[in-house]
Amino acid sequence: MSFLSFNPCVGSVAALLLNGASLGNEATLFELVDRIDAIDSSEKEHRATTEELDYQKKNLKTEIERTEEIRRKEVAQENKHREMVAELQNEKRRLRKEMRRKQEAQENEHRARVAELDNQNKKLMEEIKRKEEVQEEKDRKADARYEKLHEQMEQ
Repeated sequence: MSFLSFNPCVGSVAALLLNGASLGNEATLFELVDRIDAIDSSEKEHRATTEELDYQKKNLKTEIERTEEIRRKEVAQENKHREMVAELQNEKRRLRKEMRRKQEAQENEHRARVAELDNQNKKLMEEIKRKEEVQEEKDRKADARYEKLHEQMEQ
């Protein structure tokens, strides 16, 4: 559509020119034609500027969409990273708990084994002491017999 159809002043002047109306001054008629040409030129410049602005607007929208997509991906990656960190921390806690449980079990087994060995050692020491006492008793009896035998031989 023409700029003339939207501008009532220019449209009126153009209508006068098209209908052949004379303004009485030839210079004024040329000035009006020059003015119409200037308006047409301004309209073309306006259209070019509008097209350039529309192009820039389209590029900005595309850039905004691309930036938003990048941001969404970054947020998703950050969330995924947080989930992974949380999972790793949970796994770490679980492993530490299991390690403590196993360590406590080993310590308990060790204590039980030490107690068992202490009991065995105590029993062995008692057995040795009892055998030593029995041996001492046998030695005393043997000494007494030897002494008795020795006395009998001296008599």
